[in-house]
Amino acid sequence: MKVVPLRRSRTSQPATAMSLGQGTLYLTIASLLFIASGYIIHVWLGQYLGPEAYGVYGVVIQVMTALNMIHYVGVPQAVSKYIAQDESRADAILRSGLVLQVGSTLGIAVLFFLLAQPIAHVLNDPSLTPYIRTSALVLVPYSVMTLYMTGYYNGLHQFKRQALINIVYSVAKTVSVIGLVYVFHVYGAIIGFIVSPIVGLLVGVRLPVSRASVSRTGPSSGYRCRSSSSPCSPPCSSVRICSS
Repeated sequence: MKVVPLRRSRTSQPATAMSLGQGTLYLTIASLLFIASGYIIHVWLGQYLGPEAYGVYGVVIQVMTALNMIHYVGVPQAVSKYIAQDESRADAILRSGLVLQVGSTLGIAVLFFLLAQPIAHVLNDPSLTPYIRTSALVLVPYSVMTLYMTGYYNGLHQFKRQALINIVYSVAKTVSVIGLVYVFHVYGAIIGFIVSPIVGLLVGVRLPVSRASVSRTGPSSGYRCRSSSSPCSPPCSSVRICSS
């Protein structure tokens, strides 16, 4: 019996290159829009709020950004890595990532809320306490959006969807921050950071398949789901400054 070797498709490499090029373009546009939105917000708030109120906003946002750096890359990076290695386990890895991301961020948010007054005293301005407590509400929705954007969809190489979430978030952030400041002043700017990741999730959230549904497909699928929860556990320490 003669064995005929399989020929590689000549269109695979050009198709991959085209997909990579499109993904790079989408992500570049999203990043530019993200930076532009932060610049617009800062310039406009600086003029509208005045030096004192804008200073309060700037301090609170910097503290909040420092906390966002903790969970921006850790679990999402692990989720992206292991989904890219085996897309058939994407639902199980996403489920484990959501548990870890929400659990850890919720703990940090509660601690941040409870320590708002001591943090304000360290910053030599006790009046910052209510603003810091309000900003604690930003952490969970932003971390979940980050998990989907830079973790789940990046691992699946769905760069268009990843870019779309970032674009919608950037536009929603600009509109909500500027709009709510008219009504709630400095609080409105902080509330805008709570609303915008929720809006971003509207175009990207996807609930993972439940364990019961996966187990019906066979014992091997159930085993893959159980074994995939551990790779997401060790968070990586990295830094990303959030343009806000």
